Amino acid sequence: MTDNKDFITVSCDGTNSKEEFKENEQNSKHPLIYLKVPFNSKVFCPYCGREFLNGNM
Repeated sequence: MTDNKDFITVSCDGTNSKEEFKENEQNSKHPLIYLKVPFNSKVFCPYCGREFLNGNM
């Protein structure tokens, strides 16, 4: 994760960590992508829908 005043950069490849894995959820993978998340915002991965937060939301 890269930090900046205005945004952070996160990566997603569709894998789920064990803590986030739900019983009815499949562990699908997709190409590795990088997303910029503006401060006090959230962004969703367009492939798997995983949510990334930046700031106090």
